[in-house]
Amino acid sequence: MDMTPRDIRLTEMKDAITKLNDTVESLKKAFEESKAREAEKDQKIEDMKAVDAEKDKKIASLEEQVAYLAKKIFAAKSEKSMDIAKGKVERNFRTLRSRWLS
Repeated sequence: MDMTPRDIRLTEMKDAITKLNDTVESLKKAFEESKAREAEKDQKIEDMKAVDAEKDKKIASLEEQVAYLAKKIFAAKSEKSMDIAKGKVERNFRTLRSRWLS
C-alpha cells in the first residue's frame, strides 16, 4: 500500500517527536548529573569551611599562647619578684663583703 503525502508527513512528525523526546531525556539526564556535581561541590565547600573554622580556632589558640609566653618572657616582673631578687643580691653582697673583709 502506497503512503499518501499525509501519511508521509505524519511519519516524519512522529520521527521528529521521537527525536525530541530523546533530546529531552538526554537533557534531563545531563541536568540531573549537573545537580549531583553541584551537590558534591557544595559538600566540599561545607567541608572546607569546617576545616577553615577549625584552623581559625587553632590559630587563635596559638596566638593566645604566643601572647602569654611573650608577656611572661618580656613583661616587667612583679614587685614581689623584684623584691625577692633584690633580697638575694643584698645577701650575696653581704656574703662576698664578709669574705673579702675576713
